[in-house]
Amino acid sequence: MKDGKKIILLLTILWSWSQPVLSQSFDPILKKLIVKAIDKNHDIKIDEYKIKQTQIDRQKAYKTFLPHLSLNASYTHLNDAIILDPQLQLLLLGTEKLLIKEQLGIPFNAALPPNIPVSDIPPITNQNLLKSSADIHWVIFSGFEASYAIKATKHKEKALTYAKKIALKNTIKEVANTYDQLALLEASEKVLKAAQKQLNLQEKKAKSALKNGLAIQLDLKRIALARQNLNIKRNDLQRQKVLLQTKLIQLTGENTPVIKALHPDLKPLLLPESIIDKTIKPIEISSLEEAVKAKNYQQKMSYSKYIPKIAIKGHYELTDKDLSMLDPKWYVAIGAKWQLFDGLKAYDNARKTKLEAKIYQEKIVQTRDLLNLATKNAKLNYEIGLKEIDMQHQAVDLAKSTYDMVSKQYKNGLTDITKVLTALTNWQTANFNLQKAYYQQRQAAIELLYRKDLLDIINN
Repeated sequence: MKDGKKIILLLTILWSWSQPVLSQSFDPILKKLIVKAIDKNHDIKIDEYKIKQTQIDRQKAYKTFLPHLSLNASYTHLNDAIILDPQLQLLLLGTEKLLIKEQLGIPFNAALPPNIPVSDIPPITNQNLLKSSADIHWVIFSGFEASYAIKATKHKEKALTYAKKIALKNTIKEVANTYDQLALLEASEKVLKAAQKQLNLQEKKAKSALKNGLAIQLDLKRIALARQNLNIKRNDLQRQKVLLQTKLIQLTGENTPVIKALHPDLKPLLLPESIIDKTIKPIEISSLEEAVKAKNYQQKMSYSKYIPKIAIKGHYELTDKDLSMLDPKWYVAIGAKWQLFDGLKAYDNARKTKLEAKIYQEKIVQTRDLLNLATKNAKLNYEIGLKEIDMQHQAVDLAKSTYDMVSKQYKNGLTDITKVLTALTNWQTANFNLQKAYYQQRQAAIELLYRKDLLDIINN
């Protein structure tokens, strides 16, 4: 028990140290397991993918203002060439003949000699059409829709980044808690071994006393029963140990032999006052606030659909052989599109987004209250844990002293083996309770770090 008091004294000296020094007090093996668990955690990977998706959405919003260029090619076969109206053709031919007569000095009412040819009137469009062209569409004003989309995705990315940090600290907490549970079992096994050693010693004393007529055969049976109880507890600890090892393997992906070779120590975890009294905005609140901002900009995006959009459009015919006499070779245009009424679709989307923002605002209030309560509870449990350790140390000292006294009395024939075994059980229970107090104090310290978003110091 003196070693336990030395640990408490040493950790008390560490009380006022800074965070980097505090991180050095964590088991290096635990840090390695946390790194592996972070690399393996699916929630963290999913959040990373969502962040990348949001970044792509923002890039798409920026690219709204990039010109869109397309090349077109087509071949068309008509059932017949498109020609002018027959009457219009006669009018054109008559006009051409009048012009020829005027040039040749032939009276306009005289017939045109048959040896003088007239032009054939070409069709407006041939029967076979082969076309190729290039088009450009360039948005120069999106009605602020793209600008709002860029801002919305920035806040959404921040919200997802905070969500990733939440998943990160959840992973650290789960691994640390599981590791401490394993350490509690290791400490409990040591208590059982110490009790087994004392039980063997008492068995030797009982056999010696039996030879000298100072004990009875029933004393040996009671010792055997006590040993059987120890074996039952040891088997139960082994079962729990296998379950915890399996959980660590699932969390970290570490090899089974490595996990089975772990023998973590269980000792108190004292935090500096700078950490206990530190006040910061919780990650959960920051994530929800960013989500509200993203929803506000999404609402503006919906309303911006009623603002005119302006774009430049250009067209150029790469081949002009099959163009009709009415088709232009190229053109450039600037136009505006104004959505005046869409059946109130954009308006309804804006209202829905506004309600989603209000939901997040309610979650902020709710989460803040819950986090404040959880933080206060963690701090109280931490303080109680320190007092509990001190009390259990005293209980262990008392139980050991009682056991030593009763053991001497039994050796001198002043008491029976039942009282010795009872004192041994009490000492064993006190040691169990001390290890449990260590574990609960560590859990409270880790919970306090978790609530203050400082669990990452374990992994630094």
